[in-house]
Parts: sequence; C-alpha cells; structure tokens
Amino acid sequence: MTFNVWFFNNFPVMKTLIPLALLFVTARLFSACNKDGSSTLASPAVYVVGAHQNTSGIDTALYWKNGSSVALTDESEDAIASGIYVSCSDVYVIGVANNSSHVSVAKYWKNGSPVILTDGTRNASANGIVVK
Repeated sequence: MTFNVWFFNNFPVMKTLIPLALLFVTARLFSACNKDGSSTLASPAVYVVGAHQNTSGIDTALYWKNGSSVALTDESEDAIASGIYVSCSDVYVIGVANNSSHVSVAKYWKNGSPVILTDGTRNASANGIVVK
C-alpha cells in the first residue's frame, strides 16, 4: 500500500488516468460481450486467393472466404488468382488464366464474372487490384 500512495502522490495525473482507463476497459468489455459470452462485434471476413489443382493437373483460380472456396474458373484451362479487393458486397479478384491457345491472359473477376485485360496473343499476368 505504501508504494501505491507514494506513486499516486508523486504522479497526480495518474489519479485521473488510471480510473479513466479502467472505465474504458470495463465499458468495452460490456459492449463487446453478451451475457452468454458471445461477441456483439461482427467477426471480420478473411479472404485468401490462389488456385487448386484437380486430379488432371489443371489449376483452378479461386478464393476462400472464411475457409469456404469460391471457384472463378472451370477446370478446362489453368488459372490462378493472385490478388483480391473487397468493397462492401463486391469481390474483385485479379489473376491469370490460359486461353484455348495456352497463352496466359491477364484478367480480373468481379463477383465471379471475368473481365479480360489483354488480347491473348502474348503471355501476360496481373498481380494486384485496387478499386476506387
């Protein structure tokens, strides 16, 4: 107890800061948890991009949202997703997919619908996407 009295007497600003900090932490705990212990705050969605190889060796571009996969291509040609941007309910994924001539074509998918960025005459790739 002697230490606490000395500390507060020598650092008067702490008399105000510590109770305020405790009030903030306590208020935050009560606003973040229900009585049953569940959170009232929405959990963030986690997005991951990449590819999955089927048994024939074809890579399918896809992304995962909270562990559930969403395929962006069929299994007819190799494709890979390399970047993602999420805005509200819109999901933009950038990547590359081979065309029927086995040329790598840069493209992005908006909510699963492809948008081709290159003409497919020469190999191309795309690695990042930002939407403003």
